[in-house]
Amino acid sequence: HYCPWMFNTVGYFNYRYFFNFLCFVTTGLFYGMCICLRPFLHLSGWAYRHQIRESGGYQVSLRQIKVVHHLKKNSFIPTPDERSAVAFAFMLCLAVGLAVLCLAGFHLYLVLSAQSTIEFHGNCAKRRRKTNGVPWKNPYSVGWRGNWQFIYGKKSRSGF
Repeated sequence: HYCPWMFNTVGYFNYRYFFNFLCFVTTGLFYGMCICLRPFLHLSGWAYRHQIRESGGYQVSLRQIKVVHHLKKNSFIPTPDERSAVAFAFMLCLAVGLAVLCLAGFHLYLVLSAQSTIEFHGNCAKRRRKTNGVPWKNPYSVGWRGNWQFIYGKKSRSGF
């Protein structure tokens, strides 16, 4: 299939790089969420209001603009100007991170079971049917470790 994020088709020869891409994007979004978590938790608490009071209030008029500064004690408390950006960044990293994590989890299952997405949908009907009471097994699977080595090779421990 064609992946617009990789600007390429994903197939036999580059599936490893697609899976690496999913893992790295998930890790990066989780990192972004962790960076934004502490300021996000301070968005509407007592410390946020105290910071505004200490700076002399937050007023924007035509003649006078008061700027809210970070308190020296806790620089994780966002100012009113940073409030929207922190909330947007946290929510975006959380939502997209969960979606990409689900996609990465699905592709991890596909790697470990030696299937492509097309084979997965084709094998769904076969999995439901049992032949003589025996559940269906993928004929191309050589076990999860062998399937992993088929994609990443035997020499690399981490595969990345």
